[in-house]
This record gives sequence, structure tokens and C-alpha cells, in this order.
Amino acid sequence: KEFNLFWRWFAHSLVGKRFTSLGELREFTLAACERYNNRVQRRMGESRRQRLEEERAVMAPVPELVYEYCLWKKVRPHPDCHVQILKNYYSVPNAYRGKTLDARITARHVEIFNGTEKIATHPLLA
Repeated sequence: KEFNLFWRWFAHSLVGKRFTSLGELREFTLAACERYNNRVQRRMGESRRQRLEEERAVMAPVPELVYEYCLWKKVRPHPDCHVQILKNYYSVPNAYRGKTLDARITARHVEIFNGTEKIATHPLLA
């Protein structure tokens, strides 16, 4: 909804304008965003920028940990206590042979869980 409001307002400000470079268009767009965010909203009685500054004081810092994309897969160990994941084999403790386990696959590791208990971690094989 907010984007549609901005786009209507921004599209109207583009009428009759001609840009000779991408940099010129970028500068115009950044200036338009600043004008839009500094406009006082009728309902709120303050601008988006003012609301952001008020909220910034109580915002928590952005976490330093980067989200790591992962893939979850159900696996069942073979009789030799290995599970097959992405055409490679990874070992699990003997006690979990034949049970259904969860495997978390990331760009670097394979982690194998029994419920919430991590039972094995291996580097991801290529």
C-alpha cells in the first residue's frame, strides 16, 4: 500500500522530466524519496522521517549474525549407520540406526538431529 502511494506521488513528479544519464535519474529519485519522507502526514501530524527518528531511539541493534539459508531433509540411517544426503554419505551414531532423523544442510555443513538433539555435524562434501 505504502509503495503504491509513493509511486503515484513519484510518477506525478516525473511528468515532463528528461534524464540524460542513470546517475541523474538516481539523484532525482533520492531527492524525491527525501521530499516524500519529510512530508508531514495529515493523519499522523508528523513526517515519516520524524517517526523513524522517534522509533530509532527504542530500536534494538541489527544482529551481527547473517541469516544462513538451509535445507531440511528427513533421513533414515542405513544398517551401516550412514545417511545419504545430496549423493554423499554421512555417519551417525549406532544408536540411531533405523530411526527417522532430520538433516539440516547449509552451504558449509550437514547437521543431523534426533528431535531437537544434534547428534552429528559434518562438513558438506562437494
